[in-house]
Amino acid sequence: MATHPPTAKQQPRIKTKFSGVYYRESNTKRHRGKPDQAFLIWYKDAGRARWKTIGWASEGITAQYANTQRIKIISTLQGSPSDTDRLNPDYTLTEAANLWFTHRELESKSTKRERQRYERHLRRYFGSLPLRALTTDMLLSARNKLQETLSDESVRKCFAFTRSCVNLATSEGWYTGPNPFSTNNTRFTLPIPDNGALRYFSPSEASMLLEALKLRSMQVHDMSLVSLKTGLRAAEIFLLRGDSIEQSGHLRFISKHGNMQRVHAPADILALLKTYKRSSNEFIFQARGGGQIEYGISSVFGDTVKRLGLNKGATDPKLRIRFHTWRHTFASWLAQSGEVTLHELMTMMRHKNLQMTLRYAHLIPDDHRKKLSIIDRMMS
Repeated sequence: MATHPPTAKQQPRIKTKFSGVYYRESNTKRHRGKPDQAFLIWYKDAGRARWKTIGWASEGITAQYANTQRIKIISTLQGSPSDTDRLNPDYTLTEAANLWFTHRELESKSTKRERQRYERHLRRYFGSLPLRALTTDMLLSARNKLQETLSDESVRKCFAFTRSCVNLATSEGWYTGPNPFSTNNTRFTLPIPDNGALRYFSPSEASMLLEALKLRSMQVHDMSLVSLKTGLRAAEIFLLRGDSIEQSGHLRFISKHGNMQRVHAPADILALLKTYKRSSNEFIFQARGGGQIEYGISSVFGDTVKRLGLNKGATDPKLRIRFHTWRHTFASWLAQSGEVTLHELMTMMRHKNLQMTLRYAHLIPDDHRKKLSIIDRMMS
């Protein structure tokens, strides 16, 4: 029996840069050489989530226009969010966090980790206080207390979450005023974590682990190989779709910052991904029940590493193998080759600044490293 391609309504909703604005791509309609996009919005009415389709890109509808329509609807329901008299002057972080959880769950995404972070580390400091009442001294005091028991990275994640909650409440019209957790506050600074991994695979370790993974899970093996040969992060690999494979020999994907990026991929990796035979909108690597992988790499990876004893005796987190070790190995082997400059490595790793790439400088062969002393000689 012949099957028909799914309609736009059956396609996954894709988030735009505007809060509450999404689009679905059509498998049957084309617009300017690409799949047509149907824009839709969500909002709350009397405590219930509502979805409304605004229209198609081929009809002149844009994400910005859909956002304007959403604001108008919310303004009507709330009595114009711009009217500060109708806003709760005592709006709290707990209310903002609950709003964030609601948004996340409506997108069928887990909130377990963020809920635990909020309940364990944040509620007692800020939960019941009006956002307008929070001061820099309060933030500094909470930061110092958290640093007594949490890593620098965990402290940063705590405050990044509070910042996101307040930003969402502001965009939704529930709160007006400055974000007390803003990074523009020059007095309030956060610790800079040293997360630079020190461990990378030797060629024999990489081959041994890949062979072992092949026996346990071909998908985990393939994702590992993609990371090793392209330097892609796990989260980026999860978002690869059928149309991510480009004729030019690149892989197109969404970065962790939400930007479209491209990386060179060797021919064998492109061929490997094509064997999955995914349609343009399908994720290449999928969860057990189908669809996007949301909960990280399968436990098969960690179990295999443990069975092979690759982490035996490694107590320092920087010396322990995790999936990200593939990306670290990609960079380390390139640096060791002596054929790639730090600037080239920075580009290939897509680092924002050279400081992040300098952690690999010690791996550059001696004859290349000696050249770095030219700078010192020029300044002497």
